Amino acid sequence: MPKKITYDKAFYRSLLLKSIPFKQGDRTLDDATATAVLLLSAKHTKLTESFNALIADAVKALKEKDDKYKDFDKKAQEFAEMERIEQQIAEHDNWTEGQKDAEGNEIPRPAMPSDEQVKRAEELRERDDREAFYSAYADLKQAEIDLRMKHAADEVDEPSGLSSAELQGILRCIGTDGTITLAVAHPITGKYEWSRRECLELLAANFC
Repeated sequence: MPKKITYDKAFYRSLLLKSIPFKQGDRTLDDATATAVLLLSAKHTKLTESFNALIADAVKALKEKDDKYKDFDKKAQEFAEMERIEQQIAEHDNWTEGQKDAEGNEIPRPAMPSDEQVKRAEELRERDDREAFYSAYADLKQAEIDLRMKHAADEVDEPSGLSSAELQGILRCIGTDGTITLAVAHPITGKYEWSRRECLELLAANFC
């Protein structure tokens, strides 16, 4: 019988796998180990994708069930259009002469939306259902958060891990002394700079 893993743990492991470097200085991960890491990473990515699909279906069912979400997607597009136009107006009005970007280049004044676009934004802002939509939007986002927290503990089949030989291949590539800067931040601490030994211990604990 296959071992089980929660979606939450699968997401964590997916980030760990993506953090494994394939090259460190003049050392490169051997082909067999690199292939094993890529295949295992792909399996965990599929699990995170299936979780996102599960949540999307649950949110869709919720919108179809509750009348307050009637025509929700259509309204979302319309009020997003209003927000884009109003943002463009604000950028035009708030521009000051001599503004420069991060590289020191002068920023030209953003274009003002057309009169037709301005009128469209005003009409959308005055719509009777605008406040009700934003209230429903907030409720839906919270419902999605609740669904993610609930289903994060659902269990699925655990993909096979890394062999001792493959962990040795990673060890040979990254070494054990000092720290290492990884492309993906640690999913809990948010840090990019890890102890090399801690990195290897995490991989061993999660995949071996």
